[in-house]
Amino acid sequence: MVSRLIVSLLLTITSLPLAAFDWTSSSIQYLHGSGYLLGAKDRDIVTIEHSNGWQYGQNFLFIDTIHHDDNRDPTSWEAYGEAYSYFSASKITGIAFKLGPIKDFGLSLGINAGSQPSKNPFRAYLAGASLQFDLPLFKFLQVDVLAYKNANLSSTSFQITPSWELPFQLAGLAMTFRGFMDYNAAGGSGMASTVLLQPQLLLDVGDFIGHKQQLLLGVEYQYWHHKFGLQNLDESLPQAIAMFRF
Repeated sequence: MVSRLIVSLLLTITSLPLAAFDWTSSSIQYLHGSGYLLGAKDRDIVTIEHSNGWQYGQNFLFIDTIHHDDNRDPTSWEAYGEAYSYFSASKITGIAFKLGPIKDFGLSLGINAGSQPSKNPFRAYLAGASLQFDLPLFKFLQVDVLAYKNANLSSTSFQITPSWELPFQLAGLAMTFRGFMDYNAAGGSGMASTVLLQPQLLLDVGDFIGHKQQLLLGVEYQYWHHKFGLQNLDESLPQAIAMFRF
């Protein structure tokens, strides 16, 4: 019942008409990396990412389509996505909350879903609190503390996720440092706690032609400690990335 409520709420909010949003931001990203564990070593990923602000908070979602460069099955691919709705205390009450560097807090609901494994596709449901920070230089900085329900394993744990975006200048070049980290505690089902870190360092190529923050090129570093909750399975690799924002 709880999972159905979360899914219905997310679908309702993210399907609001465009006029209902205070702002929207979307991007298409292409990534290529080599050195993946568990399966094909080389992979191509196309990511669609979207966020928006509305009357009571903001929403965020992304969908990955992942192609596995495998000579045994050159057409193999999978899909994975996450969607979150954040309900802002400041927006809902009309009262500006500020405590030191914290500029807002609220309730968060989320769902993670993937097409693999094929016989029992991955599902996880999340609920908890979010803190938004107002710090010098940062365009965006948020920390989520969430209860985490893995539907496949029928286990419950918690997840802590800081996410950020930091634009800066380097030798006259417009750069952006953005990314996130997920820490998932062990859920009592024999799986180890995990850390997934994905920072991106991007050059604003669009700035050279008068389209600032629209076309970005750079690198993403992926580090996964205890990948998929498996003991002693640590993944570390760089990925080339091209991003078009609209």
